[in-house]
Amino acid sequence: MSESLKRKRDESSVAADFDGATKKSNLDSKLSNFLRWCKDENLDISPKVEVSKTGSCAQYGMIATKDIAKGECLFEIPRALLLAPDTSKIADILEKESDTIKSKSNWVPLLLTLCHESSIPDSKWRPYLEIVPDFDELDLPMFWPMNDVEAELQGTGVISAVKTDIDNINNEFNNIVLPFMKRHAELFPDKIQNLDFYKKMVAFVMAYSFTEPTNQNEDEENEEEGADPPPMMVPMADILNHIAKNNAELHFGKESLTMDATMDIPQGGEVFNTYGTLSNSQLLHMYGFAEAPRNNHYDTVEIYPDCFSQALKVIENDSNPNVELTHIQERLEFLKGQGIIQEQAVLCVIGPEGVLNDDEMCHILKIITMDYANYGEYKAVLDSGDDWMEDDGPEELNNGDIPGLPLSYRCILYQLLKAHAEKYKSSLEKEVEQYESSSNKETDQTSTRQKLSHFVRVGQLHLLHGFMKLCKI
Repeated sequence: MSESLKRKRDESSVAADFDGATKKSNLDSKLSNFLRWCKDENLDISPKVEVSKTGSCAQYGMIATKDIAKGECLFEIPRALLLAPDTSKIADILEKESDTIKSKSNWVPLLLTLCHESSIPDSKWRPYLEIVPDFDELDLPMFWPMNDVEAELQGTGVISAVKTDIDNINNEFNNIVLPFMKRHAELFPDKIQNLDFYKKMVAFVMAYSFTEPTNQNEDEENEEEGADPPPMMVPMADILNHIAKNNAELHFGKESLTMDATMDIPQGGEVFNTYGTLSNSQLLHMYGFAEAPRNNHYDTVEIYPDCFSQALKVIENDSNPNVELTHIQERLEFLKGQGIIQEQAVLCVIGPEGVLNDDEMCHILKIITMDYANYGEYKAVLDSGDDWMEDDGPEELNNGDIPGLPLSYRCILYQLLKAHAEKYKSSLEKEVEQYESSSNKETDQTSTRQKLSHFVRVGQLHLLHGFMKLCKI
Protein backbone atom coordinates (compact mmCIF):
# COMPACT_ATOMS: atom_id res chain seq x y z
CA MET A 1 0.00 0.00 0.00
CA SER A 2 1.05 3.56 -0.44
CA GLU A 3 3.69 5.48 1.41
CA SER A 4 0.99 7.69 2.83
CA LEU A 5 -0.40 4.84 4.92
CA LYS A 6 2.51 2.71 5.84
CA ARG A 7 4.62 3.52 8.83
CA LYS A 8 8.36 3.82 8.44
CA ARG A 9 10.28 0.97 9.95
CA ASP A 10 12.56 2.00 12.83
CA GLU A 11 15.32 -0.63 13.04
CA SER A 12 16.87 0.79 16.22
CA SER A 13 13.62 0.73 18.15
CA VAL A 14 12.87 -2.80 16.95
CA ALA A 15 16.26 -4.01 18.11
CA ALA A 16 15.81 -2.37 21.50
CA ASP A 17 12.33 -3.70 22.08
CA PHE A 18 12.13 -7.40 22.96
CA ASP A 19 8.47 -7.69 22.00
CA GLY A 20 9.18 -5.98 18.71
CA ALA A 21 12.13 -8.27 18.04
CA THR A 22 10.03 -11.32 18.81
CA LYS A 23 7.29 -10.15 16.47
CA LYS A 24 9.89 -9.48 13.75
CA SER A 25 11.28 -12.99 14.22
CA ASN A 26 7.80 -14.48 13.92
CA LEU A 27 7.12 -12.47 10.77
CA ASP A 28 10.43 -13.53 9.22
CA SER A 29 9.56 -17.15 10.00
CA LYS A 30 6.14 -16.77 8.40
CA LEU A 31 7.72 -15.18 5.33
CA SER A 32 10.18 -18.07 5.01
CA ASN A 33 7.34 -20.57 5.30
CA PHE A 34 5.32 -18.67 2.71
CA LEU A 35 8.19 -18.52 0.20
CA ARG A 36 8.92 -22.22 0.74
CA TRP A 37 5.23 -22.96 0.15
CA CYS A 38 5.31 -20.91 -3.07
CA LYS A 39 8.23 -22.98 -4.32
CA ASP A 40 6.57 -26.28 -3.37
CA GLU A 41 3.35 -25.21 -5.12
CA ASN A 42 5.14 -24.15 -8.33
CA LEU A 43 4.58 -20.43 -7.89
CA ASP A 44 7.60 -19.26 -9.88
CA ILE A 45 9.30 -16.04 -8.77
CA SER A 46 11.86 -14.20 -10.88
CA PRO A 47 15.40 -14.17 -9.42
CA LYS A 48 15.35 -10.42 -10.01
CA VAL A 49 12.86 -9.72 -7.21
CA GLU A 50 12.45 -10.49 -3.53
CA VAL A 51 9.70 -10.13 -0.95
CA SER A 52 10.89 -7.93 1.89
CA LYS A 53 10.07 -5.14 4.29
CA THR A 54 13.41 -3.49 3.62
CA GLY A 55 12.99 -1.05 0.76
CA SER A 56 9.21 -1.36 0.80
CA CYS A 57 6.78 1.39 1.80
CA ALA A 58 6.16 -0.78 4.86
CA GLN A 59 4.54 -4.09 5.60
CA TYR A 60 5.74 -6.56 2.99
CA GLY A 61 6.43 -5.51 -0.57
CA MET A 62 8.33 -6.71 -3.63
CA ILE A 63 11.73 -5.18 -4.39
CA ALA A 64 13.82 -5.43 -7.56
CA THR A 65 17.24 -6.95 -6.78
CA LYS A 66 18.39 -6.35 -10.36
CA ASP A 67 17.31 -4.04 -13.17
CA ILE A 68 14.04 -5.25 -14.71
CA ALA A 69 12.98 -4.49 -18.27
CA LYS A 70 9.45 -3.64 -19.34
CA GLY A 71 7.52 -6.81 -20.18
CA GLU A 72 9.49 -9.16 -17.92
CA CYS A 73 7.48 -11.64 -15.86
CA LEU A 74 8.00 -11.08 -12.14
CA PHE A 75 6.13 -14.14 -10.93
CA GLU A 76 3.65 -16.73 -12.21
CA ILE A 77 0.82 -18.24 -10.15
CA PRO A 78 -0.82 -21.54 -11.17
CA ARG A 79 -4.61 -21.29 -11.19
CA ALA A 80 -4.75 -24.23 -8.78
CA LEU A 81 -3.14 -21.99 -6.18
CA LEU A 82 -5.85 -19.32 -6.31
CA LEU A 83 -7.96 -19.29 -3.17
CA ALA A 84 -11.52 -19.28 -4.45
CA PRO A 85 -14.78 -21.15 -3.82
CA ASP A 86 -14.07 -23.68 -6.58
CA THR A 87 -10.60 -24.55 -5.21
CA SER A 88 -11.65 -24.86 -1.57
CA LYS A 89 -12.29 -28.03 0.44
CA ILE A 90 -15.94 -27.01 0.68
CA ALA A 91 -16.33 -26.40 -3.07
CA ASP A 92 -18.92 -29.17 -3.49
CA ILE A 93 -21.12 -27.88 -0.67
CA LEU A 94 -20.91 -24.31 -1.94
CA GLU A 95 -21.92 -25.45 -5.41
CA LYS A 96 -24.74 -27.65 -4.13
CA GLU A 97 -26.24 -24.83 -2.06
CA SER A 98 -25.35 -22.00 -4.43
CA ASP A 99 -28.95 -20.81 -4.63
CA THR A 100 -29.04 -20.23 -0.86
CA ILE A 101 -25.87 -18.11 -0.74
CA LYS A 102 -26.55 -15.68 -3.56
CA SER A 103 -26.10 -12.04 -2.68
CA LYS A 104 -25.94 -8.68 -4.39
CA SER A 105 -22.19 -8.44 -3.76
CA ASN A 106 -21.48 -11.97 -5.04
CA TRP A 107 -18.88 -12.25 -2.27
CA VAL A 108 -20.54 -14.78 0.05
CA PRO A 109 -19.03 -17.95 -1.50
CA LEU A 110 -15.49 -16.53 -1.16
CA LEU A 111 -16.17 -15.24 2.35
CA LEU A 112 -17.44 -18.66 3.45
CA THR A 113 -14.38 -20.21 1.83
CA LEU A 114 -12.05 -17.92 3.76
CA CYS A 115 -13.92 -18.47 7.03
CA HIS A 116 -13.54 -22.22 6.64
CA GLU A 117 -9.96 -22.32 5.35
CA SER A 118 -8.76 -19.96 8.07
CA SER A 119 -10.25 -22.23 10.75
CA ILE A 120 -8.50 -25.48 9.75
CA PRO A 121 -4.81 -26.04 10.64
CA ASP A 122 -4.15 -28.22 7.59
CA SER A 123 -5.53 -25.81 5.01
CA LYS A 124 -3.61 -25.88 1.74
CA TRP A 125 -3.32 -22.09 2.04
CA ARG A 126 -2.17 -21.99 5.69
CA PRO A 127 1.27 -20.39 4.92
CA TYR A 128 -0.46 -17.78 2.76
CA LEU A 129 -3.15 -16.99 5.34
CA GLU A 130 -0.44 -16.52 7.98
CA ILE A 131 1.59 -14.03 5.92
CA VAL A 132 -1.24 -11.66 5.03
CA PRO A 133 -1.63 -8.80 7.54
CA ASP A 134 -3.37 -9.48 10.80
CA PHE A 135 -7.05 -8.73 10.40
CA ASP A 136 -6.66 -6.19 13.20
CA GLU A 137 -4.30 -4.21 10.93
CA LEU A 138 -7.04 -3.72 8.34
CA ASP A 139 -8.05 -0.30 9.60
CA LEU A 140 -10.73 0.54 7.06
CA PRO A 141 -13.20 3.30 7.97
CA MET A 142 -15.86 0.65 8.61
CA PHE A 143 -13.90 -0.21 11.78
CA TRP A 144 -13.62 3.37 13.01
CA PRO A 145 -16.06 4.79 15.55
CA MET A 146 -18.85 6.36 13.50
CA ASN A 147 -18.27 9.68 15.27
CA ASP A 148 -14.72 9.72 13.85
CA VAL A 149 -15.93 8.81 10.36
CA GLU A 150 -18.47 11.62 10.40
CA ALA A 151 -16.04 14.15 11.87
CA GLU A 152 -13.11 13.41 9.56
CA LEU A 153 -14.79 12.50 6.28
CA GLN A 154 -17.76 14.84 5.91
CA GLY A 155 -18.14 15.95 2.32
CA THR A 156 -15.93 13.19 0.90
CA GLY A 157 -18.63 10.63 0.09
CA VAL A 158 -17.04 8.02 2.37
CA ILE A 159 -19.60 8.33 5.17
CA SER A 160 -22.54 7.09 3.10
CA ALA A 161 -20.39 4.32 1.60
CA VAL A 162 -19.37 3.09 5.07
CA LYS A 163 -22.94 3.15 6.37
CA THR A 164 -24.11 1.23 3.30
CA ASP A 165 -21.34 -1.34 3.81
CA ILE A 166 -22.24 -1.88 7.45
CA ASP A 167 -25.94 -2.30 6.64
CA ASN A 168 -25.17 -4.73 3.82
CA ILE A 169 -22.72 -6.75 5.93
CA ASN A 170 -25.20 -7.08 8.79
CA ASN A 171 -27.99 -8.10 6.44
CA GLU A 172 -25.81 -10.54 4.50
CA PHE A 173 -24.43 -12.18 7.64
CA ASN A 174 -27.74 -12.58 9.47
CA ASN A 175 -29.84 -13.69 6.50
CA ILE A 176 -27.41 -15.69 4.36
CA VAL A 177 -24.09 -16.49 6.01
CA LEU A 178 -25.07 -17.43 9.56
CA PRO A 179 -27.90 -19.79 8.47
CA PHE A 180 -25.43 -21.54 6.12
CA MET A 181 -22.83 -21.85 8.90
CA LYS A 182 -25.38 -23.28 11.31
CA ARG A 183 -26.46 -25.86 8.73
CA HIS A 184 -22.80 -26.89 8.47
CA ALA A 185 -21.59 -26.29 12.02
CA GLU A 186 -18.99 -29.05 11.64
CA LEU A 187 -17.18 -26.84 9.10
CA PHE A 188 -17.44 -23.56 11.00
CA PRO A 189 -16.38 -23.42 14.68
CA ASP A 190 -18.38 -21.20 17.02
CA LYS A 191 -15.69 -18.50 16.96
CA ILE A 192 -16.21 -18.22 13.19
CA GLN A 193 -19.97 -17.81 13.52
CA ASN A 194 -19.46 -14.24 14.61
CA LEU A 195 -20.41 -10.95 12.97
CA ASP A 196 -17.21 -9.17 14.01
CA PHE A 197 -15.06 -11.93 12.53
CA TYR A 198 -17.13 -11.89 9.34
CA LYS A 199 -16.74 -8.12 9.11
CA LYS A 200 -12.94 -8.54 9.23
CA MET A 201 -13.14 -11.13 6.46
CA VAL A 202 -15.16 -8.69 4.35
CA ALA A 203 -12.43 -6.09 4.88
CA PHE A 204 -9.80 -8.68 3.88
CA VAL A 205 -11.63 -9.43 0.64
CA MET A 206 -12.29 -5.75 0.00
CA ALA A 207 -8.62 -4.85 0.43
CA TYR A 208 -6.79 -7.86 -1.03
CA SER A 209 -8.97 -9.75 -3.51
CA PHE A 210 -8.80 -9.61 -7.31
CA THR A 211 -11.54 -9.91 -9.90
CA GLU A 212 -10.80 -11.53 -13.22
CA PRO A 213 -11.63 -9.35 -16.23
CA THR A 214 -14.58 -10.67 -18.20
CA ASN A 215 -15.35 -10.61 -21.90
CA GLN A 216 -18.35 -8.71 -23.23
CA ASN A 217 -20.68 -11.74 -23.23
CA GLU A 218 -19.85 -12.51 -19.60
CA ASP A 219 -20.34 -8.85 -18.70
CA GLU A 220 -23.83 -8.96 -20.21
CA GLU A 221 -24.64 -12.19 -18.34
CA ASN A 222 -23.48 -10.71 -15.04
CA GLU A 223 -25.50 -7.56 -15.70
CA GLU A 224 -28.62 -9.63 -16.37
CA GLU A 225 -28.06 -11.57 -13.14
CA GLY A 226 -27.50 -8.33 -11.23
CA ALA A 227 -24.13 -9.44 -9.85
CA ASP A 228 -20.52 -8.43 -10.26
CA PRO A 229 -17.92 -11.06 -11.26
CA PRO A 230 -16.85 -13.03 -8.15
CA PRO A 231 -13.57 -12.08 -6.43
CA MET A 232 -10.67 -14.40 -5.62
CA MET A 233 -7.54 -14.32 -3.47
CA VAL A 234 -4.27 -14.40 -5.43
CA PRO A 235 -1.24 -15.37 -3.29
CA MET A 236 1.84 -13.19 -3.87
CA ALA A 237 -0.05 -10.68 -6.05
CA ASP A 238 -1.67 -9.14 -2.99
CA ILE A 239 1.72 -8.53 -1.37
CA LEU A 240 2.47 -5.83 -3.94
CA ASN A 241 1.72 -2.30 -2.80
CA HIS A 242 -0.37 0.17 -4.79
CA ILE A 243 0.25 3.55 -6.36
CA ALA A 244 -1.66 5.18 -9.19
CA LYS A 245 1.50 5.27 -11.34
CA ASN A 246 2.14 1.53 -11.09
CA ASN A 247 4.99 -0.34 -12.79
CA ALA A 248 3.48 -3.84 -12.87
CA GLU A 249 0.18 -5.42 -13.85
CA LEU A 250 -1.53 -8.76 -13.22
CA HIS A 251 -2.52 -10.73 -16.32
CA PHE A 252 -4.96 -13.65 -16.30
CA GLY A 253 -4.01 -16.61 -18.50
CA LYS A 254 -5.76 -19.91 -19.11
CA GLU A 255 -3.46 -21.99 -16.90
CA SER A 256 -1.83 -19.33 -14.75
CA LEU A 257 -1.67 -15.66 -13.80
CA THR A 258 1.44 -13.54 -14.34
CA MET A 259 2.61 -10.28 -12.84
CA ASP A 260 4.48 -8.42 -15.58
CA ALA A 261 6.51 -5.21 -15.52
CA THR A 262 4.77 -2.40 -17.41
CA MET A 263 7.92 -0.26 -17.43
CA ASP A 264 11.60 -0.58 -16.59
CA ILE A 265 12.20 -1.01 -12.85
CA PRO A 266 15.67 -0.14 -11.52
CA GLN A 267 17.54 -2.26 -9.01
CA GLY A 268 16.32 -1.38 -5.52
CA GLY A 269 13.01 -0.04 -6.81
CA GLU A 270 9.72 -1.30 -5.41
CA VAL A 271 7.29 -3.18 -7.62
CA PHE A 272 3.86 -1.56 -7.53
CA ASN A 273 0.58 -2.95 -8.76
CA THR A 274 -2.56 -0.88 -9.12
CA TYR A 275 -6.07 -1.54 -7.85
CA GLY A 276 -7.47 0.40 -10.77
CA THR A 277 -8.48 3.98 -11.48
CA LEU A 278 -9.53 4.70 -7.92
CA SER A 279 -9.89 8.05 -6.20
CA ASN A 280 -8.48 8.67 -2.73
CA SER A 281 -11.94 8.36 -1.20
CA GLN A 282 -12.32 4.93 -2.79
CA LEU A 283 -8.84 3.86 -1.69
CA LEU A 284 -9.51 4.84 1.91
CA HIS A 285 -12.98 3.30 1.91
CA MET A 286 -11.97 -0.04 0.40
CA TYR A 287 -8.27 -0.43 1.23
CA GLY A 288 -7.62 1.71 4.28
CA PHE A 289 -5.06 4.06 2.77
CA ALA A 290 -4.76 7.11 0.55
CA GLU A 291 -2.10 8.75 -1.55
CA ALA A 292 -0.61 12.11 -0.64
CA PRO A 293 -2.63 15.07 -1.99
CA ARG A 294 -2.26 15.59 -5.75
CA ASN A 295 -0.24 12.35 -6.16
CA ASN A 296 -3.32 10.39 -7.22
CA HIS A 297 -4.13 11.37 -10.81
CA TYR A 298 -7.36 9.33 -10.58
CA ASP A 299 -8.74 11.44 -7.74
CA THR A 300 -12.32 12.64 -8.06
CA VAL A 301 -15.05 14.54 -6.22
CA GLU A 302 -18.63 13.25 -6.32
CA ILE A 303 -21.34 15.90 -5.95
CA TYR A 304 -24.98 15.14 -5.15
CA PRO A 305 -28.26 16.85 -6.13
CA ASP A 306 -28.69 18.67 -2.81
CA CYS A 307 -25.76 20.91 -3.77
CA PHE A 308 -27.36 21.56 -7.16
CA SER A 309 -30.60 22.72 -5.55
CA GLN A 310 -28.61 24.92 -3.17
CA ALA A 311 -26.61 26.42 -6.05
CA LEU A 312 -29.76 27.28 -7.99
CA LYS A 313 -31.31 28.95 -4.94
CA VAL A 314 -28.22 31.14 -4.56
CA ILE A 315 -28.41 32.16 -8.22
CA GLU A 316 -32.16 32.74 -8.02
CA ASN A 317 -31.70 35.09 -5.06
CA ASP A 318 -28.75 36.87 -6.64
CA SER A 319 -29.13 39.89 -8.87
CA ASN A 320 -26.42 38.90 -11.33
CA PRO A 321 -27.38 40.52 -14.66
CA ASN A 322 -25.38 37.88 -16.56
CA VAL A 323 -27.56 35.00 -15.42
CA GLU A 324 -31.34 34.95 -15.58
CA LEU A 325 -33.01 31.67 -14.69
CA THR A 326 -36.78 31.19 -14.61
CA HIS A 327 -39.13 28.45 -13.37
CA ILE A 328 -36.22 26.69 -11.65
CA GLN A 329 -38.31 24.50 -9.36
CA GLU A 330 -40.52 23.37 -12.24
CA ARG A 331 -37.47 22.36 -14.26
CA LEU A 332 -35.93 20.54 -11.30
CA GLU A 333 -39.11 18.54 -10.77
CA PHE A 334 -39.16 17.70 -14.46
CA LEU A 335 -35.54 16.47 -14.35
CA LYS A 336 -36.36 14.32 -11.33
CA GLY A 337 -39.50 12.97 -12.96
CA GLN A 338 -37.49 11.96 -16.02
CA GLY A 339 -34.94 10.20 -13.79
CA ILE A 340 -32.21 12.53 -15.04
CA ILE A 341 -31.64 13.72 -11.47
CA GLN A 342 -32.01 11.17 -8.66
CA GLU A 343 -31.74 12.27 -5.04
CA GLN A 344 -29.40 9.49 -3.87
CA ALA A 345 -27.37 9.26 -7.07
CA VAL A 346 -24.23 11.19 -7.95
CA LEU A 347 -25.04 14.27 -10.02
CA CYS A 348 -21.58 15.47 -11.05
CA VAL A 349 -18.08 13.96 -10.93
CA ILE A 350 -15.07 16.30 -10.98
CA GLY A 351 -11.64 14.95 -11.93
CA PRO A 352 -8.25 16.51 -12.68
CA GLU A 353 -9.27 17.18 -16.31
CA GLY A 354 -12.75 18.52 -15.64
CA VAL A 355 -16.26 17.04 -15.37
CA LEU A 356 -16.12 13.29 -16.01
CA ASN A 357 -19.85 12.84 -16.68
CA ASP A 358 -20.08 15.87 -18.96
CA ASP A 359 -22.78 14.37 -21.21
CA GLU A 360 -25.23 14.24 -18.32
CA MET A 361 -24.21 17.59 -16.87
CA CYS A 362 -24.43 19.39 -20.22
CA HIS A 363 -27.93 17.96 -20.65
CA ILE A 364 -28.97 19.16 -17.19
CA LEU A 365 -27.43 22.61 -17.65
CA LYS A 366 -29.15 23.00 -21.00
CA ILE A 367 -32.58 22.21 -19.53
CA ILE A 368 -32.07 24.57 -16.59
CA THR A 369 -30.87 27.50 -18.71
CA MET A 370 -32.83 27.24 -21.97
CA ASP A 371 -35.44 29.82 -22.88
CA TYR A 372 -38.75 28.95 -21.20
CA ALA A 373 -40.57 28.66 -24.54
CA ASN A 374 -37.97 26.17 -25.77
CA TYR A 375 -38.20 24.35 -22.44
CA GLY A 376 -41.96 23.96 -22.90
CA GLU A 377 -41.43 22.51 -26.37
CA TYR A 378 -38.69 20.22 -25.08
CA LYS A 379 -40.87 19.00 -22.21
CA ALA A 380 -43.81 18.31 -24.53
CA VAL A 381 -41.63 16.20 -26.82
CA LEU A 382 -40.24 14.10 -23.95
CA ASP A 383 -43.66 13.76 -22.30
CA SER A 384 -44.98 12.33 -25.57
CA GLY A 385 -42.32 9.64 -25.50
CA ASP A 386 -40.31 10.99 -28.44
CA ASP A 387 -36.62 11.87 -28.43
CA TRP A 388 -35.40 15.45 -28.53
CA MET A 389 -33.14 15.65 -31.57
CA GLU A 390 -31.82 19.22 -31.34
CA ASP A 391 -28.43 19.47 -29.66
CA ASP A 392 -26.87 22.87 -30.19
CA GLY A 393 -25.32 23.47 -26.76
CA PRO A 394 -21.89 22.63 -25.29
CA GLU A 395 -21.13 18.91 -25.19
CA GLU A 396 -17.94 18.79 -23.11
CA LEU A 397 -16.90 20.23 -19.76
CA ASN A 398 -13.16 19.63 -19.79
CA ASN A 399 -10.95 22.25 -18.15
CA GLY A 400 -10.05 23.77 -21.51
CA ASP A 401 -13.72 24.12 -22.47
CA ILE A 402 -14.81 26.07 -19.40
CA PRO A 403 -13.76 29.62 -20.43
CA GLY A 404 -15.87 29.31 -23.59
CA LEU A 405 -19.05 28.16 -21.83
CA PRO A 406 -22.12 30.38 -21.56
CA LEU A 407 -21.97 32.54 -18.44
CA SER A 408 -25.05 30.80 -17.06
CA TYR A 409 -23.30 27.40 -17.24
CA ARG A 410 -20.19 28.74 -15.52
CA CYS A 411 -22.21 30.44 -12.81
CA ILE A 412 -24.19 27.29 -12.02
CA LEU A 413 -21.06 25.12 -11.98
CA TYR A 414 -19.26 27.59 -9.73
CA GLN A 415 -22.10 27.71 -7.21
CA LEU A 416 -22.48 23.92 -7.40
CA LEU A 417 -18.84 23.35 -6.46
CA LYS A 418 -18.92 26.10 -3.85
CA ALA A 419 -21.92 24.46 -2.17
CA HIS A 420 -20.06 21.16 -2.02
CA ALA A 421 -16.82 22.75 -0.76
CA GLU A 422 -18.74 24.12 2.22
CA LYS A 423 -19.48 20.56 3.39
CA TYR A 424 -15.90 19.82 4.38
CA LYS A 425 -14.43 19.98 7.86
CA SER A 426 -12.51 23.16 7.06
CA SER A 427 -11.23 25.28 4.19
CA LEU A 428 -8.38 24.29 1.89
CA GLU A 429 -6.12 26.93 3.44
CA LYS A 430 -6.72 25.63 6.97
CA GLU A 431 -6.25 22.02 5.84
CA VAL A 432 -2.85 22.80 4.32
CA GLU A 433 -1.79 24.77 7.40
CA GLN A 434 -2.87 21.94 9.69
CA TYR A 435 -0.98 19.34 7.67
CA GLU A 436 2.25 21.35 7.62
CA SER A 437 2.13 21.82 11.39
CA SER A 438 1.56 18.12 12.10
CA SER A 439 3.63 16.42 9.38
CA ASN A 440 6.69 15.88 11.60
CA LYS A 441 4.84 14.44 14.57
CA GLU A 442 4.87 10.75 15.53
CA THR A 443 1.76 8.91 14.40
CA ASP A 444 -0.44 6.51 16.33
CA GLN A 445 -3.58 4.86 14.97
CA THR A 446 -5.75 7.90 15.68
CA SER A 447 -3.41 10.37 14.02
CA THR A 448 -2.91 8.00 11.07
CA ARG A 449 -6.67 8.00 10.51
CA GLN A 450 -6.66 11.79 10.68
CA LYS A 451 -3.75 11.97 8.25
CA LEU A 452 -5.42 9.71 5.69
CA SER A 453 -8.70 11.59 6.03
CA HIS A 454 -6.77 14.81 5.49
CA PHE A 455 -5.27 13.38 2.27
CA VAL A 456 -8.77 12.65 0.98
CA ARG A 457 -10.18 16.04 1.94
CA VAL A 458 -7.27 18.08 0.58
CA GLY A 459 -7.15 16.18 -2.70
CA GLN A 460 -10.84 16.85 -3.26
CA LEU A 461 -10.61 20.49 -2.20
CA HIS A 462 -7.74 21.07 -4.63
CA LEU A 463 -9.90 19.69 -7.46
CA LEU A 464 -12.86 21.82 -6.44
CA HIS A 465 -10.90 25.05 -6.08
CA GLY A 466 -9.04 24.51 -9.35
CA PHE A 467 -12.29 24.03 -11.26
CA MET A 468 -13.99 26.92 -9.45
CA LYS A 469 -11.25 29.28 -10.62
CA LEU A 470 -12.02 28.31 -14.21
CA CYS A 471 -15.76 28.88 -13.72
CA LYS A 472 -15.59 32.15 -11.82
CA ILE A 473 -17.11 35.07 -13.70
